[in-house]
Amino acid sequence: AEAVRDAEVVVLATPWGVAEQALKDAGDLGGKVLIDATNPLNWSKEAGLSLAMGFTDSGGEAVQRWAPEAYVVKS
Repeated sequence: AEAVRDAEVVVLATPWGVAEQALKDAGDLGGKVLIDATNPLNWSKEAGLSLAMGFTDSGGEAVQRWAPEAYVVKS
């Protein structure tokens, strides 16, 4: 939250499994540009790499829901 407080632009570049919590921990993102560089992927030793979402909903849409006051740009 301290690093984000005075920023105009924030980059979300975390593993998908921690993205929502990272946004909660970031604090108020209202009016900030949030560049979303995440990919909604799951990884397991047994199944390998798979999509966490993406058929009826997208990762970018989820990030916008998690940070509704930010201007989300998917990259």
